[in-house]
Amino acid sequence: MAVAFRLPDDIDRDLLGHAWMRVVARHGTLRTVFVADDESTGRGLALHEVDVVAEGWTSAHGGEMSATTEHVRRLVRDVFDEVCSPFAQPSHRLCLVEPADGAAATVIIGADHSHVDMLSWQVLVRDLLAAAVDIREGVEEPPIPAPAFADHTAELAAMPSAPATIIERWRRVLDAEGGTMPTFPLPLGDVSRPGPAHVEVHDVLDAATLARFDARAAALGVRPIALAVSVLTSATARVAGGAPLRAVFPVHSRHERRWHDAVGWFITNAVLESADPDPDACAAAVRDAVALGSYPLAPILAPYGGMPMGPGMFALSWLDARRLPIRADPTWEVQHVSAAVDVDGVMAWFTVTDHGLQMRCRFPQTAEAETNVDRWSQAVVTGLRAAAE
Repeated sequence: MAVAFRLPDDIDRDLLGHAWMRVVARHGTLRTVFVADDESTGRGLALHEVDVVAEGWTSAHGGEMSATTEHVRRLVRDVFDEVCSPFAQPSHRLCLVEPADGAAATVIIGADHSHVDMLSWQVLVRDLLAAAVDIREGVEEPPIPAPAFADHTAELAAMPSAPATIIERWRRVLDAEGGTMPTFPLPLGDVSRPGPAHVEVHDVLDAATLARFDARAAALGVRPIALAVSVLTSATARVAGGAPLRAVFPVHSRHERRWHDAVGWFITNAVLESADPDPDACAAAVRDAVALGSYPLAPILAPYGGMPMGPGMFALSWLDARRLPIRADPTWEVQHVSAAVDVDGVMAWFTVTDHGLQMRCRFPQTAEAETNVDRWSQAVVTGLRAAAE
C-alpha cells in the first residue's frame, strides 16, 4: 500500500528526511520485520525489532531527467515492488517526486500491507508534517512514542475464546460455500490460478447526491452503510438468480481510543451475509459481520487449516472517511495507492468522502469476469443512485 500527498513549499528534501526518521522512531511497526523462524520451533514466522538507519536520498530517475508521468509511476512502482514486501528490512520507503519544471513536489510513502491499514496513512501524513514543523522550529524533543501495534497483536491473541454462538456462525457461513470463504455469485471463467487484474473505478454519488443518500438512510433509521447493503443485496439477487449477498468483509480492531494514533494493520476479516434487503435487516447483517470479526480468528479457523481462501473469493470493503478519528486536511491532497497484483477473485472497495461515494472494483481479466462483474457493478451503481433520489 502507498499514500501520496503534496509537499508544502516550506519543507525541503533534507527537512523531510529528518522528519521521516522521527516518524519511524515514533511508530514501532516501522521498526519491526518479519523473518522465517527456525522450523524446529514450529512457529513458522517471527517478528523482530530492528534499528532503522537513514542512508540518505538515492536517485531513481533511471537515467531520464525529464520523465513522463507514466515513467515516474513505473519507477516508483519498481521501488515499492522491491522493498515493500513482508520480509524486507524494513518494508517501507519514503519517495519524493520532484518535477523538473519546478512544480510542487509529491511525497509517496509505501509499505508492506502487513504494517499499515488505511487509517495508518492519515496518521503517518499528519505525524510527518508535524515533525517537519517541529524540526524547523527548533523542537529537539522527538514526539512521544505511539502505542505499538505488536502490543495490540499480543492483546488480541490473549483474548478469551469466542463464544459458541460465534464459532457456530462461522461454521454455517463457511459450510454455505463448501468450506471456503465466500465466492463471487457469477461465473468468472478460469481462475484456477491468479492472473492479471482489471480495475474499474465508478464515481457513484457526488456530494449533493450523497447528502440525499445520507438523508434517506436517516429517515429509515439506519446508517448509510446499511442502506448501501440493502442496495447490494437487491442487486446481487437480481443479477445472480436470487442469490444472497455473501462476501468477505474487513472490519477494524481499533476498539480503544489509544490505538487511534497508532500505525499497523488493525484489520481482521469477517463475512457479510444478507438475503433480506429490508434496511433494518441489513443493519443487523452489518452488526453480525462486526461480531464475527471481533474475536481472534486463528482458533476459529484452525479446523479449516487457517483462512480458507479459494479461487473466486468475493470481498467488499466499506470505508466512510468522514467517520475516521483522524481526518485528512484537504490541503494535503492525499491519494491512496494500491499495488498492481495478480488476482483470482473479486474485490470491491466503497469509499465515502466529503466529495461523494466511489466504488473501485478489481477482478480477473477474463471475458466472463469482465461481463459478469460489470453486470453486478452496474446494478449496484444504478441502485445506489436510485436510493439517493
